[in-house]
Amino acid sequence: MYYLLKVQLHGFYVRNATLAEAEEPVVVTRDKVVLDLNLAARKRGAAVGMNLSEAKVLLRGARFVAWCESDYLAAQEAWLNVAAAYTCALEPGEQHEAFLDLSGHPDPLSIARKAVDAIQALGYQVHWGLAQTKWLASIGAQFNAHDDPLQDSADFLWPLAIKHLPISLEARERFQMLGYSTVGQLTELRMSTLREQFGEESHRIYQLVWDGGFEPVYALYPKDALHDHLYFESPIEDLEMFDQALRLLSNRLGKKLRDRDLCGQSATVYLDTEKGVRLFKRSFNKPIEGPRTVYGALSLTVNKVEEPVSGIRVRLPSLTKAEQLQRTLQGVQTAQQPAAEKALTAVRKVYGDKIIQRGSEIPTDRRSLLLREWRNATGWR
Repeated sequence: MYYLLKVQLHGFYVRNATLAEAEEPVVVTRDKVVLDLNLAARKRGAAVGMNLSEAKVLLRGARFVAWCESDYLAAQEAWLNVAAAYTCALEPGEQHEAFLDLSGHPDPLSIARKAVDAIQALGYQVHWGLAQTKWLASIGAQFNAHDDPLQDSADFLWPLAIKHLPISLEARERFQMLGYSTVGQLTELRMSTLREQFGEESHRIYQLVWDGGFEPVYALYPKDALHDHLYFESPIEDLEMFDQALRLLSNRLGKKLRDRDLCGQSATVYLDTEKGVRLFKRSFNKPIEGPRTVYGALSLTVNKVEEPVSGIRVRLPSLTKAEQLQRTLQGVQTAQQPAAEKALTAVRKVYGDKIIQRGSEIPTDRRSLLLREWRNATGWR
């Protein structure tokens, strides 16, 4: 079963523009729409999503600030780094919101609350929703429903107005014309009826009404990183079992590194315990580029486990393309070494340029060149 958490940080923009506590109304705008506002502006009737022209009528003498993405990048990275400790799949949206995939965790509701508490500890007011689909989690965050969609999605969803369904504007207007105003009323409609009225969109409408329409959460933060996790049905204390778990994660991550020709030089490990999330980080001089080196890195990173562990999340950050490999005469892959060039130069200085040659410098004899051209011309192989 999927457990997707949507978090929204209210007041994120005015707070990081150091305007949240201003006595006069302050509004942050983007594309002529209100993006954020302080308490003074809310008290005078302004709201997020309001047109700028309407807000200016309500808030005469207020301070209006144009949003600029670069002004909030550092603050966004700070809170996303906190959220990243609780999931391997973190997908940012706007700078004040993100999805976290908590699927597979033995206690998704508990880890969701821990994640929200950790973000709120930064000083933000967090609205959140936990559900099995992105769109339902988004509605939950909009209404600050917490775990209501997870506990009883039908009771939460069906009283909602149809405008909250992520469907086309044309479909919403048609439902209104037909006299349907809530999502629950749509449960009376059969699939055949929906198909007659909405064609290709009918299947999506039917899925959404019955709590479907799943979309995955993509691991987009941090960039240039690989993630993996392993959760246990009950907390483990045995060090041998813990070591086996590290080996399994190492094999999976090492294969991904090789398949994608990537390598890194640091590892981050999060352990879920009864006392909270434990963070372990370490950097290395030698590259991490396969199962063996991943296992070595993880073993050195998690140097001490003193309490039962219910989950392990591993992140290999700041990955780069691995060095290109070439085959030697023995057919073994080795990284190109600058030392080989130095040795070649040294030998040539002593014994002359012709004493040793690279394979690419050996001339092809005339007969071979003639046969090659004849084959190309006739098509014979």
